[in-house]
Amino acid sequence: MLVLTRKSQQQVIIGDDIRLIVLDIRGGRVKVGLTAPDEVDIRRKEAAAQSGNGSSARISPWTTVLDGSSS
Repeated sequence: MLVLTRKSQQQVIIGDDIRLIVLDIRGGRVKVGLTAPDEVDIRRKEAAAQSGNGSSARISPWTTVLDGSSS
């Protein structure tokens, strides 16, 4: 596991076409944005575990903002 420290608005690039952007940090929450090509599935682990097969946890892979909320 690679562990990184990032400040707000800093990015991590994975491969050539996946980006993780730290959008905001407040209290104990970190809001991140993800960009990836259509063929890459992005899922929240806790939502995938609740649905059993993860189908309802599927998230659009382009510029998805995840803030940890369960909406």
